Amino acid sequence: MNSCGRMEIEFGDTIMKHNKLCNEIIFVIICFILVSCTGCIFDGEKKKSSDEPVYEPNVVWKLETNAYGSTYQPTQNGQFLYLIECNYTSVNDGLEQEYKFSMTKVDLLDGHIVWTSPEIFRVNKSPVVVINDRLYVQTSGGYLYVIGDDDGKIDAVVSFTRIYMDRGPTMISCGGNLFWSNIDCYNEGEGVINEGLLKFDVSKIDFTLGPEQVQHIEPRLVWTDDVADVGILMRPVAKDGIVYFQTYDFWQEKHGSIIKTVAIDADSEVVKWQTPTTTMNGDGHMQIFDDRLYFFENVISCYDLETGKCLKEKCRDTEKLDTEVYIGADSPAYYSDGKFYYTNNTSWATSSIAGIPQNMVKNIICIDAETFAYVWGDLPKGCGSLNSKPVVANGKTFVATWGRGLRVYNSETGELIGAAENINTHPFADPPQYNGCIYYFDADHKNLKKTLMAIKP
Repeated sequence: MNSCGRMEIEFGDTIMKHNKLCNEIIFVIICFILVSCTGCIFDGEKKKSSDEPVYEPNVVWKLETNAYGSTYQPTQNGQFLYLIECNYTSVNDGLEQEYKFSMTKVDLLDGHIVWTSPEIFRVNKSPVVVINDRLYVQTSGGYLYVIGDDDGKIDAVVSFTRIYMDRGPTMISCGGNLFWSNIDCYNEGEGVINEGLLKFDVSKIDFTLGPEQVQHIEPRLVWTDDVADVGILMRPVAKDGIVYFQTYDFWQEKHGSIIKTVAIDADSEVVKWQTPTTTMNGDGHMQIFDDRLYFFENVISCYDLETGKCLKEKCRDTEKLDTEVYIGADSPAYYSDGKFYYTNNTSWATSSIAGIPQNMVKNIICIDAETFAYVWGDLPKGCGSLNSKPVVANGKTFVATWGRGLRVYNSETGELIGAAENINTHPFADPPQYNGCIYYFDADHKNLKKTLMAIKP
């Protein structure tokens, strides 16, 4: 485990050490990329495993949706789930495609549709964000649509310069306002617009104008790095009026890839703390549990929310590829009873491609939340890469996979309870939980439909 004192060394030495680390792990990274593609390509050729126990899920209700082409995950707000249902039609004798989507509010208690919004003839470019009684979603072209939570009608449409669009999916709410990251770009007449953290003041929207009158309101850049080409790729998180985010260096060799974790006050826009690191990439997932900020990517890290001090960190030791299971993450983690559960993008092909022993490759992982020590893991036979968040309920861990359906494990031992391979669970899901149920999509790839299911653990 790395000492946090490493973060206090001079930047010159830091860059040298980081470049050495990059050289050591580049082979592993390339292998994981190859494995990700391989797992997806061969996903359609998987066959049912006859030697595994079958899990028969207790399905409470089902709802057929048009959310197959949804760009981002559904958003849960208590009892309700907001789906983006995408579609497109061919125009100009099939030479072009016209994209459109609508938002649907689903009651998770019984699966009925509360409302479906009017169609929006654009491509959604952000997650759905809830602020009080309204829903906010960005679209292509630099537009922000505001939909009423009570009736699903479009309350307002806002436009802004396209280079301020969410690079996606990063938009969150904090202090009653919206925050997201943009893409560094040249805008004719305005010069170069740096990328960083943007703030949009929703109080500037005039809801008396209605959706017919598009309002032009620009967000403001409230934080940018002092190094060019350094932006924010990971979706920020917020707690108690503070926005936390981590930078991503798009020119790592040029700058030495000094990644920064930043805490900024949502109201005053004053930076509370800023901590550099050379061990992380800035392309994973950050989550808050109690008063700790955790990072789940190729490195597992824990920071103090108040001070920004690194409390513990677990890096991959490239000299132990044959003796230690890789515990890097490519999904958000689920915390339960002192353990973290998550998945990563290794797959059934990793061993043969990277030359790592088969028993050292796991894409379903459980680690101790205090020590980051490996507890148990699994690599389903024939399974592709994963980035789905597991769910723990009633002593069972549920995991959506590519090609191996919904898998259920004993949360303590990792023993496979059974697999429901007849369910084409979407592996990118962050499954909602409500009223004792877990909710999954069953994808119909032939008819491009998804059926939302409520499963009682």
